[in-house]
Amino acid sequence: MVEWDDARKIVAETFFMDEIELFRNEITLDDLGEEHENAVLVGTYSCNLQYEPTAVRDDVSGKDIAQLLRISLPKDVPHDYSYTYRVKIKKARMQFDDRYWLVLSWKESQISSVLIASREVKV
Repeated sequence: MVEWDDARKIVAETFFMDEIELFRNEITLDDLGEEHENAVLVGTYSCNLQYEPTAVRDDVSGKDIAQLLRISLPKDVPHDYSYTYRVKIKKARMQFDDRYWLVLSWKESQISSVLIASREVKV
């Protein structure tokens, strides 16, 4: 029988060298009845970031680079499928700016939670 708690601890100690802030997107209404998306901090988590610039497209204003991140997190990160999420990178082995990344998907495994996050950058 596999001891999942022991395996999760070993994975976290070995691979989770980066850190993110996870935000839940909450919708609020203003006085005019218009919806606004507000980022509510869920928590700060150690993780493993895998960066992948996926596509470069040329247009009149320059180049767009679609970027993807695969973020492995501890299994105990709270998640509610009725919300969307975004992340900010707080500490990484690579250099990133302070902008939000939109979480596209969230997958659970026996060892960790895996987020796929995306953004586009104009260069």
